Amino acid sequence: MKLKEIFQRVIQRLPIYLVQFKTLVKKEGVFFTFKRATKKIFRFLHSRGRVGDLNRILFKEWMSNVESVYLNQKSMKEDLSKLKVKPKFSIIFPVWNKSEEMLQSALDSITDQIYDNWEICISDGSSKGVKESKEFLEGFKKEYPKRVKLSFLSEELRDGINIIQNSNNAINMATGQYLVFMDCDDEISPNCLLELAKGINNNPKVDFLYSDFDKIDQRGNRFDPSFWPDWSPHTLTSQMYTTHVTCYKKRYLKS
Repeated sequence: MKLKEIFQRVIQRLPIYLVQFKTLVKKEGVFFTFKRATKKIFRFLHSRGRVGDLNRILFKEWMSNVESVYLNQKSMKEDLSKLKVKPKFSIIFPVWNKSEEMLQSALDSITDQIYDNWEICISDGSSKGVKESKEFLEGFKKEYPKRVKLSFLSEELRDGINIIQNSNNAINMATGQYLVFMDCDDEISPNCLLELAKGINNNPKVDFLYSDFDKIDQRGNRFDPSFWPDWSPHTLTSQMYTTHVTCYKKRYLKS
């Protein structure tokens, strides 16, 4: 956005800014209001008014000011020690035509979990690089023999996208009380299973859990977050927001 366009946009929105300014002064005081206004001006100028750049700045601030409060070793260990019930999670991990690097990143995010009552149920239905994928996954299983269950789809099921057969094959190996579905090119945060366990402890009758998510590039930079509401049937009619990560009580999927 050019400087002229930025100036025009500010002028157009000036009445809105004035109302917000007066409201904040009454509510929070002059000092806090000027501090907040300065931050907003800095963000706007730094992003040059581009929405994508502005969102990246805001997301970084959220990670620093909000996420860091609970996503740290001390806080996670404290939460873990308070759990009265530690259910077993079976992570359903269907593999299909992904690089070893991508698979390794996804699997590392599981083994790095602070919560330790889990297993990985891997079903490989790759149609490309079949030998390499098989060798890689078998090597991973050797590293975690008590944690990993591994199976391979038959040749006739490897043509085309086979997510249903692949997932069902992984589900059949699961022994946990809850099933957590994860794509093989995803990564989960270190507190993912801990937060699911906390949700189950807070509501033992819960049958289904879902989370917010964001995206990550090849350099490990996170962006484009999706912050979802609590259970909202109205939102669900307009978009599928219960996608990553989802957790189901196993008896409902096996029935």
